[in-house]
Amino acid sequence: MRLRTLKFFVVALCLLSLMASNALAQMSTLDKVLKAGEVRVGIDLFVHPFGMYDEQNQPIGYDVDIANELAKALDVKLKIVRLSSPGRITFLMAGKVDVVISSFTRNPERAKSIAFSIPYAAEKASLLTKKGSGIKSLEDIKGQRVASVKGITPAIALEKLVPEANLVLYDRHPDMVLALLQDKVVALADGDTACSAYIEAHPEAKLVKAFTFSEEYLSFGLKHGDEVWRNWLNTFIFQSWTEKKLHKYWEKWFPYPLPDLNLSPSF
Repeated sequence: MRLRTLKFFVVALCLLSLMASNALAQMSTLDKVLKAGEVRVGIDLFVHPFGMYDEQNQPIGYDVDIANELAKALDVKLKIVRLSSPGRITFLMAGKVDVVISSFTRNPERAKSIAFSIPYAAEKASLLTKKGSGIKSLEDIKGQRVASVKGITPAIALEKLVPEANLVLYDRHPDMVLALLQDKVVALADGDTACSAYIEAHPEAKLVKAFTFSEEYLSFGLKHGDEVWRNWLNTFIFQSWTEKKLHKYWEKWFPYPLPDLNLSPSF
């Protein structure tokens, strides 16, 4: 009798544990963040001026400001998780971050793996080269070595537009820039604002923008299947847009106004 009672107790305990685990697994990221009192935001801190370090080695930039506003709206602490652009999806899938705010462009290929919010910014892609290189159009880079970063939209777009170009992909933005400075490549493909920052940071190299070749919307990245979290993030972005907070931070870091995002209250 005692053995049966013990077996029943063990089985019941296992069932309760399984139910608790399932409930936790089904809990929205929003609930988990509020319960933990902390939101983990993934940001690439080598993409000027979206994410970078100041002289005191503290994170700054447009994405950092938006992340701070996000934590403030949630009334929780902000934990910035440093990642690289190629690792954005990996960190989300592994549960290392709650959301990625890192100049993340939406596209159908990425949407197979993760979900996206409504846009919080927009940017063009540019080709950066050295003055006198003779590069003025897509035709001019056929058969040429062009640098970019693994997984970023400018690299994906350029590969489709000019498959004849010899695209050299790096893990980090600084390595890509160094390749151009050392003449290992004839040009690099990146966001337009990042290219402007490279020109300013290296005046001795006489870098110039050859042309722009695509325009993309930037969104927050999150796991598939969490509509509660996605709806909250969309509401946060829409309210930040209507209250001009997105505009304020954009104009803090960029020399031109925030592009029209065409946001609608229906998302």
